[in-house]
Parts: sequence; structure tokens; C-alpha cells
Amino acid sequence: MMLIFVLATVVLLSLLPLDFSPYYFPLIFVFAAAKRVDFKNVLLLAVPFSLLSFFLPQPIERTLYFLSILLLPAIYMKTKSLHEIKNELSSIGINGDMFLLSVEYSKIMAKKIEKNSIAKKTRKGRFASPLPIFHFLFRRAKALSLSIESRGYTFL
Repeated sequence: MMLIFVLATVVLLSLLPLDFSPYYFPLIFVFAAAKRVDFKNVLLLAVPFSLLSFFLPQPIERTLYFLSILLLPAIYMKTKSLHEIKNELSSIGINGDMFLLSVEYSKIMAKKIEKNSIAKKTRKGRFASPLPIFHFLFRRAKALSLSIESRGYTFL
């Protein structure tokens, strides 16, 4: 199972010293490029940590390590369908249905963030408040949980 391989690789990378990250990052990066991983999402996740890591010792090694950790699940998700991932998660005891819900929810969230950024550009604003996005997300999550509970569906 590839999921166990990805988890084992993440554990192995976490056990290696940070000094090795410049050596294994190019391998993971080339493999991700060969699988046509969308680097935009990975870099968006990595930017806040990269900014924070410059205040810590070994900032370049920490950034490469974090990017490697982010690229492994991205490669895995690019090579498998959502239902295959759900089945593998279920086989190791993790609720795969919640994974599918979170993936769909993240797509809705990305569309809402994109609409908010377009609205900000049309109003020529410099700073977009995240409050409307959070309000939408919490309202949507509440509606989703009420819908699931009213149907008597439980995630066990």
C-alpha cells in the first residue's frame, strides 16, 4: 500500500538530521514534477512556515525539509483517486468518509477565497478581511453537520 509507504517515508525523513534535507529534497522534487503535482498549493502552504523558519537555526534546511514533507502527500494524492485513498484509509482504521468530506469542503473553500480575492480587486482594496470567508466556512460547516445528524449518519 502506497499510503503506508508515504507515512513510513515521512517518519524516516523526520528521523534524519536536517543536514540531509538538501540531498533528498531534489529527489522528491523531481519525482513530484514527473507526476505533475500542482506546486502552487504546496508553495502556498509552505510560505508561512518558510517565513517563520528564517528565525530558527538552519532556515534553508528546515524549509527544504518542510517542502519535502508537503510534497509526499501531494504526490500520493496525484497518483491515486479519492476513492482509492478512502479505501486505503479505511483499511488502516482511519475514517475515509471524513477524508472525502474534507476534500470536497476544501474545494468549496478555495472557490470562496477566489471569489473574495476577485471582489477585493474590483473594489481596489489593498487588504481583504478574512472574516467573510470564516463566516461562510463556519455557516457551511454547521449546515453540513446538521444535515448529517438529521439523516442519522454517524462517523464511527
